Amino acid sequence: MRSTSVMLGALLPIVAVALMLKSLLVIQGVPDAFAEWVQSVSASKVAILLAMNVALLIVGCLIDGISAILLLAPMMLAVGTAIGVHPIQLGIIIVLNLEIGLLTPPIGMNLLIASRSFGTRVSDVAGSAVPFILLMLAVLVLVTFWPGLSLALIG
Repeated sequence: MRSTSVMLGALLPIVAVALMLKSLLVIQGVPDAFAEWVQSVSASKVAILLAMNVALLIVGCLIDGISAILLLAPMMLAVGTAIGVHPIQLGIIIVLNLEIGLLTPPIGMNLLIASRSFGTRVSDVAGSAVPFILLMLAVLVLVTFWPGLSLALIG
């Protein structure tokens, strides 16, 4: 109970700040302005999806998933809607990217947890995670560019 309290005590302020920042961004209209800017930079749906994936992978490597979703989901939803990506497909793309980030250094939260659990170095765990990261990247490409894969069950 003590370790859980300590972990939540560290996590909840981060989530609270992320929620406040998200609300501020939405009130100020940043997601819509960001979507308009992205469309003005590139009209290609493929280029925008690739840029979104790269940005989400980088963010996933540096920030925990909950905070990243709270901060980026409104902007990514605005961009995705503007280019015609279904919200469910976009949600799967966001979660996949952030999960890959959790397995990737420099932060790699799941790598840190696994190394502590197994009593080994992070570099050993990272090396073992490479095949899974490659498999997840392949799935990410399929989900990103084949909408039917992620939308088959809803309709």
